[in-house]
Amino acid sequence: MIRGYTAVIEDSRAGMLQAFIEIRLLGATDSDEIEGIAESIPEIEESHSIAGTSDALLKLRVRDVKHLQQVINAVRRTGKVEGTKTFIIMNTWTRATARAGTP
Repeated sequence: MIRGYTAVIEDSRAGMLQAFIEIRLLGATDSDEIEGIAESIPEIEESHSIAGTSDALLKLRVRDVKHLQQVINAVRRTGKVEGTKTFIIMNTWTRATARAGTP
């Protein structure tokens, strides 16, 4: 069954950059509130609750490093985040794009 279609955007040509922000929530914050954080910031494309020392991994798409800093600041200003760690995506491989013959 096909659940949908996905456009694959070549970020380097579109002038975009992708990153992950790992977040640790404040002690009194419920992990269900991660979705609320993600929904309130349009640059966040995905939110993943994770096990370990951090509580969530947010995937986002921004114009440039300055825009990335603005999004990080917005995440921190939610009042629910104790700390962040950011990873800029340099290259991506997916099984779906490999099957389609996309580099």
